[in-house]
Amino acid sequence: MVARARPVRRPRPVGLTRQSSRRGRHRAAPPTTTSAERFVVSVDIAALYDEGMGIRSVAEETGQSYSTARRHLLAAGVELRPSGGRPLQADPLAYYLAGLYRRMSLRAIQARTGYGYAFIRTRLRAAGVELRDRQGRPRKAEA
Repeated sequence: MVARARPVRRPRPVGLTRQSSRRGRHRAAPPTTTSAERFVVSVDIAALYDEGMGIRSVAEETGQSYSTARRHLLAAGVELRPSGGRPLQADPLAYYLAGLYRRMSLRAIQARTGYGYAFIRTRLRAAGVELRDRQGRPRKAEA
């Protein structure tokens, strides 16, 4: 009779139960933070935001997601700046386009100048021009 060798048992990975090792690996829950730690993070994020950084830049700098950084700013009582960048100032081009708009449609200006529709519309609004609808009537007030 030939003696058989006993099968070697592989050690189970640390932190996994017998069931979880069969069903796949489970990640451990992230460590919980105390309210004092959250306050410190909120103050740090608020300081960066007050220096002029945007929410997205602050989130990237601190390793947080955008929504987490925003939540920390609100928790710190910071008044958020309006999004969308700085308002566009009327320039000579805007006044030139406004002069054309007195006698032409937006599409006709687009065909004549080669500028895009949205570009022309933005410049006209910066120059304070009241836009018309397709029938040439002033548009209703925009929000």
